[in-house]
Amino acid sequence: MYRSRLASLCEEDVLKKVRKQRVIVERYAFSDERNVVTGTVRVANLAFEKKVQVCYTFNDWNSRSDLNLIWEGSVGVLRETDKFGMVIPLPVGWSGRVEFFIRYEVNGQTYFDSNDDKKYEIAASSTDKPEVANPMALCEEDILRRVRKQGVYRGKI
Repeated sequence: MYRSRLASLCEEDVLKKVRKQRVIVERYAFSDERNVVTGTVRVANLAFEKKVQVCYTFNDWNSRSDLNLIWEGSVGVLRETDKFGMVIPLPVGWSGRVEFFIRYEVNGQTYFDSNDDKKYEIAASSTDKPEVANPMALCEEDILRRVRKQGVYRGKI
């Protein structure tokens, strides 16, 4: 199976990270049915003209490919961030490892999310079980906000 990771950041944490880094990988996972890695990326909405790419490799950066990400829309009341969809096509019969990072170009500046210089990766092994965090996980601030608003929290923690 394939090892994947879905971020479980709440919206408030996503906004904090985007304000600081300008670009973050929100989540990514391997899609067995489609033989691709999919994900979402959030960027600070600094200008209308922007370019967001995933840069990836299957061979420890001996070579790499760059793909433009697909704009999915602005997010938030103030449209402070934009969301982009990522699809990395995998070679037929692929096993091994794909590594990637995100490049965001806007207003003559370039920003990266490279997982603190460790790069993001999905590795394949016949003994791995999928490791997927709950994408609906709530952070403590979300739970407290709901309790204050509703007087009671009616969800699973």
